Amino acid sequence: MRDYFHHYLLGFILWLMCALPGYAADTLTANALLDDLRRQVDAAEQTFAQNKDDVTQLEQLATASTHLAQQAQTCLSDYTQNQTQAQQAIESLGAASSDDLPDIKNKRKELEQSRQAAEKVLSQCRLFSLRINTLLEEISKSRQTLLHDQLLTPTHSILSHLEALLQPGVWKLDIINTANTLWQPEIAWLNLPIALLYGVGGLMLGLFWRKRARNTHQARQLALTTTSPTLGQTWRYGQQFMPYLLSLACVLIAFQLHPLGIPPLPDNDLLGLAHIVGGTLLALGLIRVLWLLSGRLAFLRYTRLYLLAVVALLVAIGSLWLGYRNFAHLLISGVTGSLVVLLTAWLLLQIPKEIFDGLDEGRAPWQQHIRQHLGLRTNQFVPGMVWLRLTLALSITGISVLLLLRLWGMPEQYLTLLLNRLDSGFEIAGFKLEPLRIIGGLLVIALLISMTHVLKTHVAENWLQRTGLSRGAQETATTVSGYIGILLAILLGLSVAGIEFKNLAIIAGALSVGIGFGLQNIVNNFVSGLILLFERPIRKGDWIKVGNAEGYVRDISIRSTTIQAFDHSDIIVPNSEIISGQVTNMMLNDNVGRIIIPISVAYGSDSERVMHILQAVADAHPTVVKSDEAMRINVLCRGFGEESLKFELRCFVTNIEARTGVTSDLNLAIDKAFRQDGIEIPASRLGLHRVAAASDNV
Repeated sequence: MRDYFHHYLLGFILWLMCALPGYAADTLTANALLDDLRRQVDAAEQTFAQNKDDVTQLEQLATASTHLAQQAQTCLSDYTQNQTQAQQAIESLGAASSDDLPDIKNKRKELEQSRQAAEKVLSQCRLFSLRINTLLEEISKSRQTLLHDQLLTPTHSILSHLEALLQPGVWKLDIINTANTLWQPEIAWLNLPIALLYGVGGLMLGLFWRKRARNTHQARQLALTTTSPTLGQTWRYGQQFMPYLLSLACVLIAFQLHPLGIPPLPDNDLLGLAHIVGGTLLALGLIRVLWLLSGRLAFLRYTRLYLLAVVALLVAIGSLWLGYRNFAHLLISGVTGSLVVLLTAWLLLQIPKEIFDGLDEGRAPWQQHIRQHLGLRTNQFVPGMVWLRLTLALSITGISVLLLLRLWGMPEQYLTLLLNRLDSGFEIAGFKLEPLRIIGGLLVIALLISMTHVLKTHVAENWLQRTGLSRGAQETATTVSGYIGILLAILLGLSVAGIEFKNLAIIAGALSVGIGFGLQNIVNNFVSGLILLFERPIRKGDWIKVGNAEGYVRDISIRSTTIQAFDHSDIIVPNSEIISGQVTNMMLNDNVGRIIIPISVAYGSDSERVMHILQAVADAHPTVVKSDEAMRINVLCRGFGEESLKFELRCFVTNIEARTGVTSDLNLAIDKAFRQDGIEIPASRLGLHRVAAASDNV
């Protein structure tokens, strides 16, 4: 029995070993990995020792070292997992015993060797990780020191340049040296005609483009302006500057194809003064541009960013004049780049916003065509558009922030770490949030909700109409399918966003507490909405009365029902009131409805003649039901009043919605018939007394 048990235990353990990944690391692979890491770390440390004073080399080394740190971290993760799995497998064998079978002893020995090998590799990976992190810290300190020295080390100020140039012969010597440098470069003179030819060709191409575009400018400009006013203005200004942009682009391409060898200009007082003057003019021009843009762009005006940029440019001008050229260059290039990034981001946000607004409103013909395909009513927004707007805003804002950080000197090492963190995610209170996956999830939600609305329209128009279901059943199926589609879109979006549903247990618990206290009415309305959708006591288009509300049902949602009153005002009624209260549905089973018309005639009139006339008037109206015995026309004498005999005409009409019009038609026909037969409808004595009193006053 014991051997039998041992055989089964051994089989189970072998099955467990096959199911898990291989624990014993390949010795050759591990050694190759460690040797490669060792060589790269040694080379990085040697490069750092040789290039401590070169900022560019330090940035490149920091980027390479960051990749090495990621490799070391991957090594730690992989072999930590291997060690853990090997330890779990050893523990699954139980405590070692002298009675163990040879196979179990061999397997325990093999697993122990695997665990020790993984531990040995782990120790090497920890050492490499420590060396790389130490190297990164030293690189960061050295880079900060070099940048501090470069930015805050003064050169010649404007006064020193002017003093030097005022000395006899200095400015002439500087002009001669600069001219010699410019006129004696190592230029491939045969390539200059090619570059000029490219420039002239680009200019001609741009002029041809602008002339050709003028022919279709009006129609295209109108279409673009209707779609997006910002896009239309951008296109118009782009056409005006197209010849010069193409010419510049072609010259740059020519220089790339045929490099122009121009040596660096000499560092003299004349060029130093020219650099200060040029930088000052550039900064003043940027201040003027910012001031003009602040009056046109709301985000610059409201956030006051232009004031911060103006202050930075003024500081840059002062730094140039005092001789802090590198610091001034950082400020001017940073403000210029930031302006370009912010304007580009504004265009990328504003143009899609105007296009999305046009889709919601149906401005351009192509947008109206899309709305028709989606089956949207007037003033109805495109489903899922809000998620698409949010995704676009988050993406463009995130990219703009990263570009701004890079412009203002953020090292590529930190930028790479930030991007890796955005990709891998971070944990908050047990939830792992991955920004890139969240943006993808929002995009999935937007697309799926839009597809859900298209599917609803397709199902309602093409499939349900051929099923033989009633109108109410078709509307119920369409509504339920829409809610199911939205629910699936949200679930798939959350899955793509990397949110695990098991982590939503806390939220579900909080919701259950909220439902128990403050959300009872919402849940009650939700359940009542489901009952209305499936039981269908009222349907879309029915004429109903709920309390003091009366009108046509325009929409039945999960939470409430919208009733449009006869004055075209909308009344929102919670679904729980419809389920628990009394509801009068004038059109539940059919559209037939009864109307009652009271009539008074003077005493002395022929009663039988009156009843005959009323019967004949009702028979003559086309919408009055006459064929159904249960809905026959009834003319009744209701009694004797103080001033008249009281009669009543009761009949059914085929469409209760036309009740008011039919009542008016019957009243006019009765009045006409009574006049022809001389039957008098008495006036009220109170009315006669009022008329007499008014005559006496006159």
